[in-house]
Amino acid sequence: MPITEKPFTVIESPFSAPDIDGIVRNVKYTMLATRDSLSRGEAPYASHLFYTQMLDDNLQSERQLGMDAGLTICHHAEQTAVYTDYGTSRGMEYGIKTAEAAGRSIVERRLFPDASSSEEVTALMLAEYAKHDPPSSVAIAAIYGRILK
Repeated sequence: MPITEKPFTVIESPFSAPDIDGIVRNVKYTMLATRDSLSRGEAPYASHLFYTQMLDDNLQSERQLGMDAGLTICHHAEQTAVYTDYGTSRGMEYGIKTAEAAGRSIVERRLFPDASSSEEVTALMLAEYAKHDPPSSVAIAAIYGRILK
């Protein structure tokens, strides 16, 4: 199998939310951001979707394990893509500062640049998400809902 050269890209997008509907929305958005990165010929990595599946984000020790593992992997990345349709969260700000400290290039992206409100972004995001045979909201909630204790 031939080795391909694709820029290793860290995905920064919102994850945390006060309720399960917000987390489900953010997971769907990150899945679309990852698809966008793939469509640009990149090799994306969204650690906030990966480690939160097996670690308890409510336990500081486990949260730190996931963050440290993500930072170790991301140390090898060429760039960080910050998806800002919903603004920039504290976690995203931490990721941006980490990228800056590592000297990694940072690119800001929007999936829906013509949207003028978060409600409009959500409507467009849900319509786009439905096009790709995605996991259901129920499935996403089952995986990530335990974060909300």
